[in-house]
Amino acid sequence: MSAQKFEEIKISNPLKNKVIFDENGIDAEKLKQADEAVAALTDTYIFSAEKDAEDMKAVFVGITRKMNWRCEDMQRLYLLSHDMKGQAGTYGYHLLSQICGKLCRFLEQGAEIKPQMSDLDLQVIDVHIRAIEFILKNHLTDECRQQGDELLKGLEEAMQKALNKDQA
Repeated sequence: MSAQKFEEIKISNPLKNKVIFDENGIDAEKLKQADEAVAALTDTYIFSAEKDAEDMKAVFVGITRKMNWRCEDMQRLYLLSHDMKGQAGTYGYHLLSQICGKLCRFLEQGAEIKPQMSDLDLQVIDVHIRAIEFILKNHLTDECRQQGDELLKGLEEAMQKALNKDQA
């Protein structure tokens, strides 16, 4: 066998070049500044999230009229919930992020396994929206783990009951 020669190609990483490192890793001062910037935006986030929750309620009214998993209002509710899920954790609202994630999962699974919505499906969606409003109104951040875990468990049980109703 003949020995093959290979040429090493160096690929630049432009994102890595933007991160500022010191001898211990990431620059602690820059990290502190980033944390302060996020903290300053937290109040703005709450107002934005409360508006999104109001939009969810309005969209839910349309869903109750159509009773269709694939209607435009359902897609809008999914997008609102998905966006809130992604943003909430950044601002210390991990419980809110988890609830929005559960709502997204319920909407996805319901659309996959059920041709029509039931009243129980509407109740599950409604209780998720109410939980979202409650968390925002009371500013329940990550300090409320025990109550949050109980709430998540209850929402999960309601989701499973609704999703398994037609399969029993």
